[in-house]
Amino acid sequence: MRFAASFLVPLLCLVNNARGSKSKPNIVFIFTDDQDYRHGSLDTQEAIQKHLVAEGTLFTNQYATIAVCCPSRVSLMRGQLAHNTNNTAISAPGGGYHKFVAAQEDGNYLPHWLKNAGYKAEYIGKLFNGNNLLNYSPAPKGWSHIDVLLDPYINKHNSVVMSENGKKPKWYRNYQQTDVIRIKALDRLEKLAKKDDPFFLMIAPTAPHVEGLTGPPTPPSRYLDSFPNATVSRTPNFNPANEFQQGKPSWLKHLPKLNDTQENDIDHLFRRRLDSLRGVDDIVEDVVEKLKKHKLLENTYRGSLRVDEPCQLHKPRYQEGQVKAQCPPASYKILRRVNMSRPLECPSADQEVDQKANSEEIESLEDALHPSYDAFFDSFPLVTIEECMGYQLASNERPFCPEIAESGLGLEHRASTDNFDPIEPAPILAIPGNPARGGGWEHRHATLKMLLGDARELTDDEINNA
Repeated sequence: MRFAASFLVPLLCLVNNARGSKSKPNIVFIFTDDQDYRHGSLDTQEAIQKHLVAEGTLFTNQYATIAVCCPSRVSLMRGQLAHNTNNTAISAPGGGYHKFVAAQEDGNYLPHWLKNAGYKAEYIGKLFNGNNLLNYSPAPKGWSHIDVLLDPYINKHNSVVMSENGKKPKWYRNYQQTDVIRIKALDRLEKLAKKDDPFFLMIAPTAPHVEGLTGPPTPPSRYLDSFPNATVSRTPNFNPANEFQQGKPSWLKHLPKLNDTQENDIDHLFRRRLDSLRGVDDIVEDVVEKLKKHKLLENTYRGSLRVDEPCQLHKPRYQEGQVKAQCPPASYKILRRVNMSRPLECPSADQEVDQKANSEEIESLEDALHPSYDAFFDSFPLVTIEECMGYQLASNERPFCPEIAESGLGLEHRASTDNFDPIEPAPILAIPGNPARGGGWEHRHATLKMLLGDARELTDDEINNA
């Protein structure tokens, strides 16, 4: 997952505005994991095209602050860069949910801010890497309701294990993960719609993330082989000849050219990703229909954010194609925290945050590497990495520029995580998983009652380490 910062500005403006509003808009945030944009996966998602892109705004010029899964999720939740959260890897000791808690960062992040603004803040799905069978209780702080996927099953799409509000984990037998999350999210929407409080609901499947570490994702079985002829775009830089590859830096230069079998494997992975995203499209379609049913559609922000892909945002105050937000007075420090090089314009901000057009503006990496900048870059002190480590250690990465930065790194806003070494889950007995692929047509409109009818709590041996 990579965090695309352009979504957070309207969200922050909205939360600030909510404090003085009698009728606060609701927010539904659908969050996919590791989805691409450049290969056209968005083009295959009819519900997103119909409900978010055609009727809202597609932000195509956004940038992730870090291209690693858990660090990016923490950046989103905290509004900080990864070197300030010190969550810099997907697992210990560099990162993960354990480290987020050890740093006491769970006392000041998104759900707390939303609740302070008068919202019910709820979450369904994958929160962080490292939410697991050993740390599910107490539940992650701040949420009015949270039903979270648990390791070691987060990326096992036919072995769905979740904990609701810190309760004993349940295995949702015979169901595929995206369907489980959709069913649970719709049930929460039904309950939230009947309350007076405005709500924020984040829906976070792992689709289209790989199964395990490298395997193709497992889509709902009803969508298997939906795109039998789809292939990865053969752009000019796809599988370059060795003469070009050897001009790359570091380890990249040593990668051999892909053979036909490897190219076929990549295409197979791509098709499975598209298949799995059809399950996400079901979420979008059903959420919109649920909001319509309760006459909440025009008072709900519907946003979809994904890895390395533009976000889509729809109403209520945003008109089709709108890229500016009329925010209440806001400090530039709020926007600076998400590292926005081109923040959305907030005309009522009490400090200037807009960046004006510049005839010497750098718009690409090619512009930045122009020889005219060589002297500027040469003036930077060379950084020495003393040792290749699995976590960020300031003394291992010197010098800092400016020097005072070494004593910063977000330490004012988090606890020290020195000597951090959590225990990873390795249950005595693993759950067997579904005997057949879940997600058939019989599950397309399954209810929570049907889902719970097949579910069971994990046994102690299925939870505890050997």
